[in-house]
Amino acid sequence: MGASQLALAVGLLLTRHSWTPTTAPTAAGLVKNAAMRQTLRLSAARLGALVYFVHVGVEVGFGVWAFTLFTEGRGIAPAVAGFWLSVYWGGLTVGRLLASVAAARMSPGALVRGCLVAISAGAALVWVDGTDIVAFAGLTLAGLACGPVFPTLMATTPGRVGALHVPQTVGLQVAAAALGAALLPALMGVVAQRLGLETLGPQLLGLSVGTLLAHEVLLRHRAT
Repeated sequence: MGASQLALAVGLLLTRHSWTPTTAPTAAGLVKNAAMRQTLRLSAARLGALVYFVHVGVEVGFGVWAFTLFTEGRGIAPAVAGFWLSVYWGGLTVGRLLASVAAARMSPGALVRGCLVAISAGAALVWVDGTDIVAFAGLTLAGLACGPVFPTLMATTPGRVGALHVPQTVGLQVAAAALGAALLPALMGVVAQRLGLETLGPQLLGLSVGTLLAHEVLLRHRAT
């Protein structure tokens, strides 16, 4: 990780001149941003942050708890569980890369809706304590479907809140995503510790369906 960060720093240093604007922005070209308190009054901004909070919590929840569920809860060999967890993260990466291709063929709203439905289906398959391959298929499906959601929602933010509120809304969404990644998997663990590891499946499914419903409400918002 240290070597990767160093390579990134060197790359930025070598290309630093490419990051400098060729012309200075004029006063007429500047957009005055709204204050944070004004952005917080927008239901679209608040709901968007909620969607990010829950979705990223689900995304990280799969990655954090699938290995424990498979090995300690279902007796799957650690090497096998580790392989399929790697498939999950690899699928998420592939899904990110394919997001732009999919966006060219359908509307962003339909793309995110389809992904959230697929994530819910993947969580349901993980919940089913049947054959191992069913759970592995669900985990893989969830990984692929998680990939396009984050960037697609971010790209459609201006259409929901308008140009004046974009910087603040993006900040809210990123902060909510980080908070969801930290809190929701931890809460899943607390519930699993008290009620058993098999509660992880229904927890992931419930949160996935909740994200889908919140996104459906979010689709009704258009910038004015």
